[in-house]
Amino acid sequence: MRRLPGILLLTGAALIVIAALLVSGLRLALPHLDAWRPAILNKIESVTGVPVAASQLSASWQNFGPTLEAHNIHAALKDGGELSIKRVTLALDVWQSLLHMRWQFRDLTFWQLNFRTNTPLQSSDGEGIETSRLSDLFLRQFDHFDLRDSQISFLTLSGQRAELAIPQLTWLNGKERHRAEGEVSLSSLTGQHGVMQVRMDLRDDDGLLNNGRVWLQADDIDVKPWLGKWMQDNVALQTARFSLEGWMTLSKGEIAGGDVWLKQGGASWLGDNTTHTLSVDNLTAQISREQPGWQFYIPDTRITLDGKPWPSGALTVAWLPQQDVGGENHTRSDELRIRASNLELAGLEALRPLAAKLSPVLGEIWQATQPSGKIATLALDIPLQATEKTRFQASWENLAWKQWKLLPGAEHFSGTLAGSVEDGQMKVAMQQAKMPYETVFRAPLEIENGVATLSWLKNENGFQLDGRDIDVKAKAVHARGGFRYLQPTGDEPWLGILAGISTDDGSQAWRYFPENLMGKALVDYLSGAIQGGEADNATLVYGGNPHLFPYKHNEGQCEVLVPLRNATFAFQPDWPALKNLNIELDFLNDGLWMRSDSVDVWGEKARDLAAA
Repeated sequence: MRRLPGILLLTGAALIVIAALLVSGLRLALPHLDAWRPAILNKIESVTGVPVAASQLSASWQNFGPTLEAHNIHAALKDGGELSIKRVTLALDVWQSLLHMRWQFRDLTFWQLNFRTNTPLQSSDGEGIETSRLSDLFLRQFDHFDLRDSQISFLTLSGQRAELAIPQLTWLNGKERHRAEGEVSLSSLTGQHGVMQVRMDLRDDDGLLNNGRVWLQADDIDVKPWLGKWMQDNVALQTARFSLEGWMTLSKGEIAGGDVWLKQGGASWLGDNTTHTLSVDNLTAQISREQPGWQFYIPDTRITLDGKPWPSGALTVAWLPQQDVGGENHTRSDELRIRASNLELAGLEALRPLAAKLSPVLGEIWQATQPSGKIATLALDIPLQATEKTRFQASWENLAWKQWKLLPGAEHFSGTLAGSVEDGQMKVAMQQAKMPYETVFRAPLEIENGVATLSWLKNENGFQLDGRDIDVKAKAVHARGGFRYLQPTGDEPWLGILAGISTDDGSQAWRYFPENLMGKALVDYLSGAIQGGEADNATLVYGGNPHLFPYKHNEGQCEVLVPLRNATFAFQPDWPALKNLNIELDFLNDGLWMRSDSVDVWGEKARDLAAA
């Protein structure tokens, strides 16, 4: 035991001498490092698994440890890309490295690093950034490093190649934690897209850099390259520049969600030979990953379209990948889900070109009807490859639109809608409204008050449309009733109508003669013949194929029985009109039968008068 201090002293002295000799040897050897460059590069290749070339190596010894400079480094990547570095400066702190048992650098800077990869920004299988031997060196062996005047080339979500210029970036590595802060700018074949301030805090789990959070801030940046391929292919987007801040969360190698604050900015796209614009003012949005799809939520729509501000409301858009949407063939389709509130339809006209891409039929109807009014609530589930299976729920106030084919125009139209294209119901109400219905009625219907319930069913057996609880009070007319229209698959259509009608002014009857069914000649005659009168219990009965009207072979029947009282009626245009006439008008198909118990004609009374 007495000799132990001496042994320890001798051992310590030996270690000091060995360290001194080693340091002295390194001081002498490091200036000649370039002569050993081939052997060193071979060793690096064996460690990283990547062939590496360099034009020059130079080194020296400082008090804290060795410093190294390497020039013109080049390495080929497995995906066909490449890595090149103009200059690397390295200063290793030996004593701190021994203390922490890992590499500790006073300086590790890469100048003009150019990294080009052919791997998409996010692969379809959703895998994270795998820590290969090369990335293991950067993410685990180095405690920190800096990038100066560097560039990264990659494929964006739209499939376009983009260049990420990095004037300055500092990367810090901890135990399973990686942080970065710096400045980057994005450019592509279409030009410079803006400069961003970036901060990242990522976790390294199970060999994958796949969890963490990213923050970025940018002024007047072009976001077009970051939009998906569908947007690039289907929207004629001309510009999309915003000043923004964003927070993005990564989970298991995929973007799990985030928050976006669009301070200022806007986008423009080409419609029908017209450029439409969208601008935002302090709009916030939340993006979340709703497995296996996405959800985009705007709590307050601070949006202006074509110079018209949107009313304050909320908007949610979700996308779900292919799933079974039903049907005999079990159709699979991506699905777009929209939830909105407080929308003004007239202000959405700029979005019509986008709607036409989703559904050409919807775009055609929108363009023809030019709808306006307020949608209080809206819910749409649209299978993008099977739009005929769209589901919806909505409520609205004071809608208006122009006539489209056999759909009459309308105004002051309020109601609710629920169901789907295949099976749904609509309850509607109108007040003080006009309904233009060209080719059917000669004048717009002037609705004082009206309510109705419509329901439909469309399946492999055909199409059915029911109208129930219809109660309409219009100019001089009050009608109650219902109808059913059937279009069986592979068979003839059928229309059934039953309604009760009353009028306090028969001279307005011309407004309600359906010219497409009754024919022009009969409508012309009746419009001049009926000059006044009242009816309390007129009846409309219809049954048959509407395409076969006027049923010359009794395939169907269209009959309107009108017991007209106190009427003024002119049988012929050049005859004197008969007044205070009680007459029963029986419209049967395209014919008219008239009967009266008694008629005063020029002071004479005729009884049991009939005409056809």
